[in-house]
Amino acid sequence: MDERVHLEPAAADLPLPAVTQCAPRRAGHGLNKGLFPREEIEQSIVERFLGVVARHPDQLAIVTERHVWSYRQLANVVDQIAGLIVDKCGPDRGRVALLFTHDAPMCAAMLAALRAGKAYVPLDPAYPAARLALIFGDSEPDALLAEELCIDQAREMLDGKSNLIVVDTHLIDSDQVATRSWPDVAPEEMAYVLYTSGSTGRPKGVMQSHRNVLHFICEYTRNLGISESDS
Repeated sequence: MDERVHLEPAAADLPLPAVTQCAPRRAGHGLNKGLFPREEIEQSIVERFLGVVARHPDQLAIVTERHVWSYRQLANVVDQIAGLIVDKCGPDRGRVALLFTHDAPMCAAMLAALRAGKAYVPLDPAYPAARLALIFGDSEPDALLAEELCIDQAREMLDGKSNLIVVDTHLIDSDQVATRSWPDVAPEEMAYVLYTSGSTGRPKGVMQSHRNVLHFICEYTRNLGISESDS
């Protein structure tokens, strides 16, 4: 797979409230586009997220019809899911595929994969089975994380070929703190692989590093004037 900058999907794939701490560029302030402290992107996505957790532990991070989590609660859920990944796949680098609907557990699973030192491969359960199978086979993940709502699809896709980790966030105590060590991840390491249709119509994997994702987030939030004080 070719490594390239593929920025636009990052905004949709990452939980923006977790990484919107770049200094905003308000209209008329005259700040040059793209100028922000280098250290804001010279870290992993998880490091950036944990910085927000430390500053705003009780601020709401995710609110959906099914889930309401503060940053502290989200971090606890992330760590518990990450523990499942490490227990199943080990501490070495690798990839995990994620099969989730668009809800809070998807955000937690993405951060959990990164917390465990893995890159994630998002799979949309709305895709046809053939497309999901092609992406899953091409990306060669070490495991498949799936929520309860997608368990039948996950089992059909795996057919006994890979590890299955079922994530039911309703069984996870968001107030329970997980105590274990986690791998250090460099900003140039791969964060995720996103599959696009490509010019041939066949899904093609595009890799994105932690640094590139954070760079885009900084640009995105500065250009829209988003800051920590926004709700």
